[in-house]
Amino acid sequence: MNATQSVQPIARRTTMFVLIIALLAMSVRAGVAADISPNPDPATHEQALKLVEVMGDREAVNTALAQMRERLEEAVEQQFRDVASPNVIEELKMVSDSTANEVYGPMLDQVLQDAVIVYETHVTRLEADAAIALFSSEAGRAYIAKLNNMGIDLARLTVPRFEEKGRELQDTWRQRLAEVLARHQITQVEAPADRAF
Repeated sequence: MNATQSVQPIARRTTMFVLIIALLAMSVRAGVAADISPNPDPATHEQALKLVEVMGDREAVNTALAQMRERLEEAVEQQFRDVASPNVIEELKMVSDSTANEVYGPMLDQVLQDAVIVYETHVTRLEADAAIALFSSEAGRAYIAKLNNMGIDLARLTVPRFEEKGRELQDTWRQRLAEVLARHQITQVEAPADRAF
């Protein structure tokens, strides 16, 4: 296994779980339950843009990227601390940071544009005005700041749980797939579950 292959599983899991947490955090603010009823008086584009601003969506997305960089740095440290010097590890971390910024940076604006579309679809003008008033107030801004911090704390608590259960799932799934394949006398398969992780 070469160095690239050795870091890929950690990087894939790290990226996946951080993105899941970020999207869950945004969905909690936007409302988890899907509203399929027609919106009789949708928020204007200007209101939706203002909602993105006052709801802290940009900060949430930037926080998600920062968490991803942090997790990738931890993965590099864990993966290479026994085989690379501190200088090489720092260089690997810088490469991780710049790669995350390069790959996900352009997508972040698209995510915020998606949030605008969601607000325009689900929020009425009256609701938008009320939300903008609330979250533009001192108490509303304090709540959003705490919500972002709570999201960070939640990610720190839950990502390791997902990773631990992910390993358990991977091991159990591989074993059960192997049992099914063995029952059907299929033996020419190399690591059948690897592509999912």
